[in-house]
Amino acid sequence: ESKSSMNYVMLEPVSLLSKGVYRCEVSADAPSFQTVHEEHFMHVMVLPRLGPQLTGVLPWYNIGDNLTAKCTVEKSFPQARLSWFVNDVQVWENNQQI
Repeated sequence: ESKSSMNYVMLEPVSLLSKGVYRCEVSADAPSFQTVHEEHFMHVMVLPRLGPQLTGVLPWYNIGDNLTAKCTVEKSFPQARLSWFVNDVQVWENNQQI
């Protein structure tokens, strides 16, 4: 059962397939048949339900120890971008040592 009408469109539920250009068009009757319209692109996002999970970090390390930490996040759309920071300084991919 559609809940949309000539004045509005109702999507229940919105899905990834709902993204796209939405356009409202108004046209005159004969004899001119002129039309005007307005359109907007609608994006659909899927946010992760939980924040990032950090694993592999112990509370204490000795000098010379190795640390391999892993940051993961649930699937999202668009895909989440992860960044690493150590003492509020961003760590870049090519930076092997801190």
